[in-house]
Amino acid sequence: MANLFTFGCSFTYGHGLKDCLNGRQPGPEPSRMAWPQKLGERTGLVVHNYGKPGADNLTILSKIMENHNAFKADDTVAILWSFNNRYSYFNKDQMRYVTTQITPYGIAAWSRKKGDYVIDKEGKQYNHYHAHFSSVHNDRIRSLLIANTAYSFLKSKVKTVVQSSIEPIVMDYFTKELNCTNMKDYWGNIITSKDKAADGVHPGEKAHEQFADYLHSMWKSEQGIL
Repeated sequence: MANLFTFGCSFTYGHGLKDCLNGRQPGPEPSRMAWPQKLGERTGLVVHNYGKPGADNLTILSKIMENHNAFKADDTVAILWSFNNRYSYFNKDQMRYVTTQITPYGIAAWSRKKGDYVIDKEGKQYNHYHAHFSSVHNDRIRSLLIANTAYSFLKSKVKTVVQSSIEPIVMDYFTKELNCTNMKDYWGNIITSKDKAADGVHPGEKAHEQFADYLHSMWKSEQGIL
């Protein structure tokens, strides 16, 4: 039977849903209530959820590359790209050791040891970076180049690739000209449900249902199914 490999951040893992919550932290396994499982039910594919809470888009690309030997010609890969202003840093062995998120309020970081979300408002690194290098447009271009790389790589590996993003990536003439993927829309335009998961932060089950419906429609179009 063909497989469905899914990649993304906590929105893909299902953090916060009833079966994926341990205090403030995600459960030990991806939620069976999240969109990957729901998409698997709609397509009849065997689901392999590689969502990683806190992941940025470079980490998502890294997870795709780490697992590409498992892909078969009849398989499908579905990707929900993460927030554009998240950044991961890799050492020479390509091991992610910290994720930061550049916000208007400071640098937010997930501690590898504690799993805490900490905002540094006063740090010199933040002030310098935000003043001279950070912009919404720059973050979109970076995300798009990562998505282009993934799509180009996957087209020769699997039968179908479907994807979207949490935040807008393809928004203006420049990014539209750079777009080499089949990405058409983003979470905020697709999801009308405002329900929240059990943690009160992440999307609820209705939102996951809607997103699965969107990707299923995209999957049928890519497959040539009317």
